[in-house]
Amino acid sequence: MSAFWGADPVQLRTLAGSLREESIRLNELSAKLRRALETNTWKGPDGEGFRSAWTAQHQPALDRCSTILMEGARTVEVNAKEQEQASNGIGTGLSVRAAGDRDGEPSGFGEHRRFTTPVSEAEEDLRADMIRQGQIGDCWLLAGLGAVVHTDPDLIRENLERNEDGSYTVTFYRDGTPVEITVEASRIKEAARDPQGHPNFATIYEKAAAEFFGGDYEDIVADDPQRALEAITGKEARTDGELSFTEIHERLEQGPVVATTESGGDWNPFTSNDGDVDNEQIVANHAYIVSEIKDGKVHLINPWGPDGGQGSDGHNKVGDIWLTEQEYRENFSHISSLS
Repeated sequence: MSAFWGADPVQLRTLAGSLREESIRLNELSAKLRRALETNTWKGPDGEGFRSAWTAQHQPALDRCSTILMEGARTVEVNAKEQEQASNGIGTGLSVRAAGDRDGEPSGFGEHRRFTTPVSEAEEDLRADMIRQGQIGDCWLLAGLGAVVHTDPDLIRENLERNEDGSYTVTFYRDGTPVEITVEASRIKEAARDPQGHPNFATIYEKAAAEFFGGDYEDIVADDPQRALEAITGKEARTDGELSFTEIHERLEQGPVVATTESGGDWNPFTSNDGDVDNEQIVANHAYIVSEIKDGKVHLINPWGPDGGQGSDGHNKVGDIWLTEQEYRENFSHISSLS
């Protein structure tokens, strides 16, 4: 009699998705409760006592629960990947060359077209505002990439290598351990590129990420920027509810920072736009690169590119924007940064 050992990878990924959704929902609940408390006119010692307890105990407890759920999602996804490798007889070595159905070509979306011009790593080309998101709902990844290139472009140079055969090897990190992903010099029509439409570092990173996270472009649709920061830098990251400008400035001094707008539960602006966003120039359910805080305002860069674009609500969305702290709080609900 034979016994089955292991798990169904599809069921594991479904479980991981549920854990991630509940983590996001709990984080949003924490932020909404904090805003409700801030706008409440409850005065006197009882009100002050409750606010103090909320800040010191209750909100940190909710945030810890959210973090535990997100960590659980990542653990389950790693197990799903390992189960697939074991079932297919694939080793678990650190160097990985393509998990998709073609050698170095992730599955999903359209046809891959080769390009021969090397991707530039010059200072003027390796910048956050040189990313233009295509038709893949991976703002979480591109905002994370943009935040890293904004604070540490040399890390991108070190982890992006053009090989003699014209392919590219990108180093990602899984639980801090380097994982090399090699992809061909080709792109799909829907891929990220530079503002002029040419392949660039974002094109390669996005393609390699599709391999790293599962082998299909669908594997990088809608996720947490925290996950992108960890995969790109190899360092632990965190996602918090709304932070003050002082706190965000402190996070920027430590490394890359990503801000996410109010979400209705789906961080893909191509399929959902029901987030609670006050400014019609800002994309709902979307991740932005935090550039700097200066003169009482925060500078946010949209991975859609410097020209922005039209949102699913019909309004034009800007490519970058400066907001006061009040304006920021009216539109953004989460901050992802290094721990």
